Amino acid sequence: MKYSLIAAICGLMITTACASAPDYRPALTDDGQGYSSRVIEANRYRVTYRGDTEQTSAEVQNMALLRAAEVTMENGGDWFEIVGDETSGDVRTQQRLAGQDVTTRPELRRECGLLGCTTRGYPVDVRRSDIETETRVIYSHTLEMVIHQGPKPQGNSRAYDAAETAANLRAAID
Repeated sequence: MKYSLIAAICGLMITTACASAPDYRPALTDDGQGYSSRVIEANRYRVTYRGDTEQTSAEVQNMALLRAAEVTMENGGDWFEIVGDETSGDVRTQQRLAGQDVTTRPELRRECGLLGCTTRGYPVDVRRSDIETETRVIYSHTLEMVIHQGPKPQGNSRAYDAAETAANLRAAID
């Protein structure tokens, strides 16, 4: 019983700790949040990471770099070179009713009949709605990379050591 309680508390703590970290996972659909990788030709891949509404452009770029490092190691490479990359943003707008205000004001109506005209006041409800608009950007970063083996060349700012890049970015995510 005591061990079950301790296990449950530990599980809750792990779940809570992980909830604050970005959700790094494979994308389930083409426009879903997460990463995807495609082979273009031998040792050349296209890697995409699509973020959620809470992730910045820099975070999404780092996730794509992490996936590129993983793809490199999964395919027996030591380092990779980025030969093309692009960041894009998909703007999402959401509107919601923030509040509603109802006021009553008099409205005068003139009614005429056979014996003459009369003017009467009638109460009229006037409704005013406040609509809030929230705009968010969902960033996506796509990079094209070439996988290499052996020592990484010095002086190439587009070349990344796969193991070092993966370790550094995983530490930043966790």
